[in-house]
Amino acid sequence: MLATGGTVVAASKLVEQLEAKVVAYSFLISLDFLNGRDRLTSFCPHTFSLASF
Repeated sequence: MLATGGTVVAASKLVEQLEAKVVAYSFLISLDFLNGRDRLTSFCPHTFSLASF
């Protein structure tokens, strides 16, 4: 689930510390009214959700 994006941002920073690159994010549910997707674009512009609310 993608809500505010805080956990995913932290995980993305850890991935970058390992000198790897995030190529896409995938979620079952996205709560779009919390704007979490906007926080992820600095790491990777490709974010997919099966259902958005």
